[in-house]
Amino acid sequence: MIDFRRGTVMTVVGVVAAAGLSVTGASRVPAAADPPTGGTTVVTETFTGTSVEDPAWTAQGDACLTGARTAPPAGAAQIPTCAAHRTGPVPGLGVTPGYLQLTDTSTQTAGSVLYNRPIPATAGVTITFDQFQYGGTGADGIGFFLVDGSTDLTETGGAGGSLGYAQRRTQDLNEPGVVGGVLGVGLDAYGNFYDDGEARGAGCPEAQRSPSTAEGAVAPHVITLRGPGEGSTGYCYLASTTPANPADPDDPGTTLNGGTGTLRAGTRNASWRQVNITVTPAPNPRVVVQIRHNPGVAGDPWITELDIPAPQGLPSTYKFGLSGSTGGLTDVHLIRNAVVRSVNPLAALQLEKQVDRAAGTLPAIITAGTVIPYQYTVTNAGQEDLSALSIADDTIDGPITCEATTLTPAPAPGSTTVCRGTYTVTAADVEAGEVVNIATATARNPDDDPVTSPEATVTVPLVSRLDLDKSVVTPAPYEDGQEVEYLYTVTNTGGSTITNLAVTDDRVTSEALLCAVNVLAPGASTTCTGTYTVDVTQTDPSGSIVNTAVATGDTPAGQEVTSPEAQASIGINTDIAVTKTVDDPQPSLGDTVTFTVTATNNGPAIASDVVITDQLPDGLTLLTSSTAGTQPSTYAAGSGAWSIPALAVGNSVELTITARVDTVGPLANTASLASLAQIDINPANDTDTATLNGVENPALEIRKTARPRSVSAAGQRIRYTFRVTNTGDVPLSAVEILEDRFTGAGELPTPTCPPSASSLAPGASIRCTTVYVVTAADLSAGRLRNVARATGDDPLGEPTSSPPDGAVVEVEPPPAQPAIRTRTSDKRVRPGERFYDRVRLTGLARGTSVPATARLHGPFASRAAATCRPSTVARTVRWRAGSGWSRTPAVRIAAPGVYTWRVTTRATSANRSATSRCGLAAETTTVAKPSYGVPVVNGGFSGILPGAGLERGVPTRVRARGFGLDAPVVPTAVVRGEMRLSGNVGVTSWLRRSARYGDTIGATVVAGHVSDRSDRPGAMWGLRRAERGQVVTVARGSRTYRYRVVRTATYERTRRLPRRFFSTTGAHRLVLISCSDRVVNSAGRFHYTKSKVVVAVPVRARKNG
Repeated sequence: MIDFRRGTVMTVVGVVAAAGLSVTGASRVPAAADPPTGGTTVVTETFTGTSVEDPAWTAQGDACLTGARTAPPAGAAQIPTCAAHRTGPVPGLGVTPGYLQLTDTSTQTAGSVLYNRPIPATAGVTITFDQFQYGGTGADGIGFFLVDGSTDLTETGGAGGSLGYAQRRTQDLNEPGVVGGVLGVGLDAYGNFYDDGEARGAGCPEAQRSPSTAEGAVAPHVITLRGPGEGSTGYCYLASTTPANPADPDDPGTTLNGGTGTLRAGTRNASWRQVNITVTPAPNPRVVVQIRHNPGVAGDPWITELDIPAPQGLPSTYKFGLSGSTGGLTDVHLIRNAVVRSVNPLAALQLEKQVDRAAGTLPAIITAGTVIPYQYTVTNAGQEDLSALSIADDTIDGPITCEATTLTPAPAPGSTTVCRGTYTVTAADVEAGEVVNIATATARNPDDDPVTSPEATVTVPLVSRLDLDKSVVTPAPYEDGQEVEYLYTVTNTGGSTITNLAVTDDRVTSEALLCAVNVLAPGASTTCTGTYTVDVTQTDPSGSIVNTAVATGDTPAGQEVTSPEAQASIGINTDIAVTKTVDDPQPSLGDTVTFTVTATNNGPAIASDVVITDQLPDGLTLLTSSTAGTQPSTYAAGSGAWSIPALAVGNSVELTITARVDTVGPLANTASLASLAQIDINPANDTDTATLNGVENPALEIRKTARPRSVSAAGQRIRYTFRVTNTGDVPLSAVEILEDRFTGAGELPTPTCPPSASSLAPGASIRCTTVYVVTAADLSAGRLRNVARATGDDPLGEPTSSPPDGAVVEVEPPPAQPAIRTRTSDKRVRPGERFYDRVRLTGLARGTSVPATARLHGPFASRAAATCRPSTVARTVRWRAGSGWSRTPAVRIAAPGVYTWRVTTRATSANRSATSRCGLAAETTTVAKPSYGVPVVNGGFSGILPGAGLERGVPTRVRARGFGLDAPVVPTAVVRGEMRLSGNVGVTSWLRRSARYGDTIGATVVAGHVSDRSDRPGAMWGLRRAERGQVVTVARGSRTYRYRVVRTATYERTRRLPRRFFSTTGAHRLVLISCSDRVVNSAGRFHYTKSKVVVAVPVRARKNG
């Protein structure tokens, strides 16, 4: 049985052997018989002229006519000139008789001619042509092929070793085979059309696979036949001119012409071979290949090289093609004198009817309303021209159109035409299950007599279906790298014969999946086998590897039939479920308990080498162990390993352990899956635990102490210590201290316990502590009471508590806190005058006195500047003070300034220390010279010249370089309201009532004359130029006092100067006074109208020298 498109041959060896031939062409004496010549010639073309008349011939690739010099004429076959293909010893360009050139000797080229008009096939067909292959290095060869005439033949199949017919797949290419392939004949000089390399023959049954799967020149000078195919499936190996059962299938040799024949030569004439290929008609069609190896020699016989049964289900028409190619090796490939005949004579008007595959692919299930296209091939096999051609079809009411209605006698061009019509399927057709059409063709001869063809009938089944069943042959268990065999059963459950039958599996390669046949009649079944190598990485989450397969095939009408998917799974991994129970979950100390562990295989795979660990925890003593179940297992008490060599899907085994309870409280006994040869797909059930909760006697004891035992002051720290002991028989966790009662006014921090409080064993103790800081409010309480207890959780999580325990801390009265109030005896005194501080103490303990100290700080420029630091103490006096008012010893202070008292009392056992504030107004005394009235300062001119009569040895001198002041200073007084100035204008005067140089408070007043009576400059001549920021110094003995000018002012002499310039209090400053604004009258006399005042503040003092 043979798939007529992708098919494979069953029992070919037997059939061919019965005919006296071997599929592999065993050595034999070549048979001599002429090809059939009694039929009707339908196509003839010499290719020797400058063009080809019949336009049904089409050229592809490098194919060309050597006799042509110009482009083909319109209406003729479009085969070009060979002007572009002149490499190697090709025939002369434009020389006739010429050739059809398929290739020159260029590398990696291909050329072909296709005859794209159907020729009748029911009477058999025989094709003869001359071929030439020469001039290169021996590659590839010439291919001839037949295809279903209902297809549109516009391109070849794979090039190279596939010779334009079969599929070809390489690393870089994936070329399908020729569309509608029926038969491929490889006249293969190079030798790789023979082998199944490059994916040739993919999907073929084992009996229709080449003995070789190698690639390259495996079988040179061999003719190989390949059967039907479609796309990338089929084109199966049928037979070849090779010896039967060769020692090396990859180098079989050849039986061509008795083993001496070749398919090429070095020259054109030497390479001439005449080839005939015949497909005989039904009922037992055969394929016969004959060769004349020396046709130039008269009487050279036809040698029958191959004679085998033809593929089943041959179509009623053929189209055909010739192809040639080169690769890295090359040859010139030429064709001449192609003649196509029927084996038996055709009727005068021959009609062949088919479903028109060129119009599209019908669905596998044809329903009402589906349009079926038909093709009618009509040939004039008579001797006269025919006209008025028409087609009558018993089911088609619509038009049937023909490409031509006038036919010339065959084999002339125009002797065959194609007509087309369509039929729409009805519900009645669907119920009947098929559509049967009977057609005839009618034409008229020149005498207008009708010529009618024999009837042509086509039956189209409306349901084409395949069913597929898949099963696993190799028994479990399965492991990585293991080969697993699958069995596929394919059944044709439809009404059409299925050809090109193939099964594809997503886990099995096409090379590893073989079917017994590739053609199935309706109702027939076949089996296929596939081998899969287990790859555990392909295991799905359920633990299985699932294979999905489909069966595919084609109907004679070109319908593509696909079965429903069929799946089979193999369990690679599995699910071992572990459960554990105990007969008494609440035993008493010393009781015996029984644990039962169950292991169950939930599938999908058999489990092997299963190990489950169950080691008893501390607190349990093993007494006995035993195993039971449908499969054997062993338990090792020392390691706790339970070993189960094998566990079938659905089976369970048990482990029983008895143990003595040696402790109370929770005990967890766990059984866990440790290992198995497979992968466990559900870890969630790999472990189970049985828990014992024994009877317990938890108890706690607390002892509390406090240090110190008494306190007397706020801020004191009391350390509480809690000793907690586990007096029960079970360990306790989360031990902590809870305060039941505390009388302190402040917050008692939570006691801190050591880390061991998280688990306290029976008999063990811990110490917890906390510290309390006494508050002022606690001091009136008399005592501090504290009561606490200890709590913890037993092994069952239940709380337990100790009896309470307490501690008492006595509170003693605190020392009294005196308060000090002071008031100075005098707010102001003169230098050297006595004064003291009055002090009032309150808050002393009854009947007590305290040592007191009063410190007088100063001098300061003001009370705001007062600071009470050791460096500012001017006087210190001490006395003992009691409650109420008391007075300090008196003091005398010579230096003017602001002074303030600060009183402190020393702490005693009954009283705390106390200190008064610094700088209070009530305790501040100013020591200052007496105030005096503002004197008149007349600093005008004097009668003594500068420098005249200057007194020697004056200890004081005032200088101001910025405004030209440099003069001695002598003391003076106020006489009758006027400050007496020196009569020497070169000398300045210091007012004794004013502050001294460097005093802390008060104004130091220095005045002088501006000129003498003759208006010559005096000491204060430059005072009018004084400006802010200028420095004034006063040198007195070894000290120099520095001042900086901060203000200048001018006043009318008719008014007294402001009092502030003569104040004995306030911040210390130096006041310089003289006259300014000189005025000259009409008599030439002059006088000064204003007083000039310059105020400077201290910078710093320094010693001279």
